[in-house]
Amino acid sequence: MKKSIPLLFSYILSLCLWLSAYAADNNIVRTYTGEDSISVYVRGEIYDTNVSAQIGTSEAEEVIITDLKDVGGPIRTLILVDNSFSIPQTDRAKIKQLVSDIADKCLEPNINSMVAIGMISEDIIITCDYTNAGYLLEDAAERIEFYNQETYLTDALAGYVESNFYPNESVLDRIIVISDGVDNRPVDSDKKTPEYLKKILKEYNIPLYAVGCKNKDKSNDTRLMNMKDLAESTPGCFCTLDKSEDTREIANLFIGDFQGAVYEIFPKAEQMDGAIKTVKIILGEKSITVDVRMPQKLEVKTTETEPEDGIVIDEKPNDTSIKTEPEEPEKIVKPAVDEKQSENSGNYPTVIYILIALACIVFAVIVVLVIVFIKSKNKDEDFEAAPEEYRMDPEAISNINNQSDDQGQSGNVRYDGETIMFWDGKNT
Repeated sequence: MKKSIPLLFSYILSLCLWLSAYAADNNIVRTYTGEDSISVYVRGEIYDTNVSAQIGTSEAEEVIITDLKDVGGPIRTLILVDNSFSIPQTDRAKIKQLVSDIADKCLEPNINSMVAIGMISEDIIITCDYTNAGYLLEDAAERIEFYNQETYLTDALAGYVESNFYPNESVLDRIIVISDGVDNRPVDSDKKTPEYLKKILKEYNIPLYAVGCKNKDKSNDTRLMNMKDLAESTPGCFCTLDKSEDTREIANLFIGDFQGAVYEIFPKAEQMDGAIKTVKIILGEKSITVDVRMPQKLEVKTTETEPEDGIVIDEKPNDTSIKTEPEEPEKIVKPAVDEKQSENSGNYPTVIYILIALACIVFAVIVVLVIVFIKSKNKDEDFEAAPEEYRMDPEAISNINNQSDDQGQSGNVRYDGETIMFWDGKNT
C-alpha cells in the first residue's frame, strides 16, 4: 500500500501538468502578416457563419475561413532529442520508438505535412531533414544513439531557430523536444537563458511541445518544471514520458494542430499602417484575441486627415487640389526653372574667357616663332673679313688718317687692321 501511494501521486502530478496546458485555452497556433491581410492559425472548431473580426476599435473589411487541410502552406514538425547520458538508460529505447510514432502520426495524408529529426548537444544536429517519406524517418529514429556529452538546450535551440526559421513565412512550424529538463542559467552566463528562448519562440511564432524524462531520484524535477514553463509560454504543451506505456498514445497529443482553420482577415485601408494591433476574432458566442502586426500599405492618404499637432505635410507639391490660392503652383514651379536657366547662362562667360585665353596663347606662340625666324635669318649674314686688296699695312693707314685730318673731313672710315664697314656697300 505504501508503494502505491507514491505511484498514485506521480500519476496525478503528471495528469495535472498535462491538463494545465489546455487550461489556458491557448488555441492560436500562429499568426502571419501578408501584403494586404493577416492570417491567424487556430486549432479547434470551424465556424462557417457569424464570423467577424475587430481590429482595435473598428471592424475589419472581410474575414475568410480556410480549413487547415486546404491551406497551401505546409506544416513542418521538427523532433529534437537530447541524446546525452543524462537520459535514463531505461527510457532510451522508449524514446526511439516515440520518435518513430510521432513522425508517423504527424505525416497526415490529407495535409501538406513534413517531419525532420535532430539531436541536441552543444548544437542542433539534423539527422534527417524535412521529408514526408516515412521510411526515412523510421530509419533515422532507429539510428539514434546516446553519448557522454554536454547538452545546452536553450542555447542550441535559440541559435538554430534564429538561423533556420523565418518569422513572417506562410508555414506552420512546430518543435517537439524530448529531454530531461532545462537549466536556468545565470544572467552573466555566455549561454542563452530560457527567457531569451521564450522571446525567440514568440517572435518566430513557433509552438514548442516538450516531453520530459524523469529520473528515479527526482533530481531533475526542477529542470522539468522549467521545461514545462518554456513549452507553455508558447501555444505548445508539456507531458512526461511516463504518461503512458503506449508511445502512440503520447504521439496522439501532437496532432491537434492538424484540426483547425486559418482565418484570413483583411483590414481597412486606414488600418494598414504596419503597427502591432489587437485583433479580436468573434466566432459566434466565443472570441479569440491576439496581437498582430498590420500590413504596411504602400500609399497612405494624407489629405483626408490632418495630424494632431496641426502640421500639414505636403507629399505632392504639384497637387493643386490641396492649395487655397491659385497662384501657389506657379510660385513653386518658377524658381526651379529660373535656377536652371541661371545655371546655364552662367556657363557662357566662362566659355568666352577660355576661348580668349586660348587665342592669346596661340598669338604669343606665333610671335615667338616669327622672332626666332628673323633672328635665324640675320645670323646667316655675319660680317666677313675684308678682301686682300683692301688691306693695308699700318703705315699706309696712318697716312690716310693724317690726310683726312688735314682736309678736315669727318665721318670717313678709319682702318685699324680689323673688320671695317663701307657705308654704301655690302657688309664685309
